[in-house]
Amino acid sequence: MLAVSGPGLLLPLLALAAVLAVSGVAKARDRHTAADGFRALGLPDWTVRLPGPEALAALEICLATALLTSSGGLLEVAAVLACGLCAAYLVIVLRAVRTGAAVRCRCFGRFLDHEVSGWSVTRNVCLLGCAALSWYAASTGAAVPSLVAAADARDWTGLAGAGLVLLLVVSLLAPGARRPTTADATPPDTPSGSRQAIPYAVLIDPEGGRILLREWASRGRRLLIYVSPACAPCQRTLALTPGWAQQLAPTVSVYVVQRLDGAERAAPGTLADPHGHLAEALELPATPAAVLLGTDGRLDGGPVSGEMRVSSFVADLLPGLPES
Repeated sequence: MLAVSGPGLLLPLLALAAVLAVSGVAKARDRHTAADGFRALGLPDWTVRLPGPEALAALEICLATALLTSSGGLLEVAAVLACGLCAAYLVIVLRAVRTGAAVRCRCFGRFLDHEVSGWSVTRNVCLLGCAALSWYAASTGAAVPSLVAAADARDWTGLAGAGLVLLLVVSLLAPGARRPTTADATPPDTPSGSRQAIPYAVLIDPEGGRILLREWASRGRRLLIYVSPACAPCQRTLALTPGWAQQLAPTVSVYVVQRLDGAERAAPGTLADPHGHLAEALELPATPAAVLLGTDGRLDGGPVSGEMRVSSFVADLLPGLPES
């Protein structure tokens, strides 16, 4: 029969409670980011129209509290609910990965914002494992208060070591450890007084024609609005672009750009960035993003990323519209 020691039961309970608490607080503090995550992951619209993010945040916080403070039947109920919740998260993430679309996960609000990938699946499998072990712990009569009271120095040393190893693994493997991904992140600033050169990149128009970025920009200033298809902030930004185009014309022309892979064609009125080469050259950390191309081979502004930053960037262009 499986026998697990006190520290072995305590670690999954603490880890699961910590994750649920962070996730719940992040959703409660930033309801719009959580709602955007719901849409991007393909959840029904009613989950956003109803107080879905708020209700889920409250549930996660309540479960985290129960896992840390309760015992007996109440702890077992909390562990069962946590198992169901983690299983649902895993199914949603698996479905998003199978679509192959660039979907951003905002399960932790702005605290951890990254594209759904195999790492996301691994994380949710581990989370479900913690929930299952927590259920097992509750079924044996264990509880965090009693386990903490019974733990000695050796137990705490083992838990601290396991925690440090876990943090090390996460810091090395987690998305964002190598590149910023939050929606409001911005690329490193260029030295004061200098302007970044326009990359040698190619865009594809809706008819399949190639656009040489530098040569194209030399004929007139171009404002590029870079978006992703499964991105709620991008959709809100797209709704504003026709108005921006009218306000900035004829000094600046406005174009929507989207990454496309393979043999796909850009949507009507949209330019394609093959395999995201332009986004990589500009070091765009997230979408939506904006950049203003000058006629002299250099950028006249940006790049900036994040819904609010893009709107502010365009608003700053409107009063003066300085010459390139």
